[in-house]
Amino acid sequence: MLVNSVADELARQGGQPEDDLLLARDASAFYLKLSEGLLQETPGHLPLAEAVSSGFAQYAFAFVAFEADRLEASNARAAQVLRERAARLYRRSHRHAMAALETKVRTLACCNSSATAADIAPGRKGVAATAAPVTGVTHDSVNRACSPAIAVRVSGGLQPAR
Repeated sequence: MLVNSVADELARQGGQPEDDLLLARDASAFYLKLSEGLLQETPGHLPLAEAVSSGFAQYAFAFVAFEADRLEASNARAAQVLRERAARLYRRSHRHAMAALETKVRTLACCNSSATAADIAPGRKGVAATAAPVTGVTHDSVNRACSPAIAVRVSGGLQPAR
């Protein structure tokens, strides 16, 4: 119960705006490690999983990839090292998003067993269309139950850099 309360609060904090970019950068690494550790203890906590996934992607883009772009002209080697780090962080974000999606799909499959691939996205390819006959997940149920980021991944949309 206490762990879930802390997870709820961390998930809420992950979406809070911060106008001091240096403070955000300095606090992000600690927040991500703390949240990721707590997520290991509460793997079914979807708001925290979404916050962790989003946090890693945002951190990679705002603080690592951006710095790589800034350094490119003066130090190509350092820029490449930062791009490789950003790619690892994007993959980490992707793993958390996919774990959250798998949890959500299992939950939805228990609730809805009559869907077909056509119910999800007629003529579309992707995770949801492929999984529909097995999981019973409909496009509408995913959109109602998931955050927009997860719903996009379910419908076969946005793919992170590898």
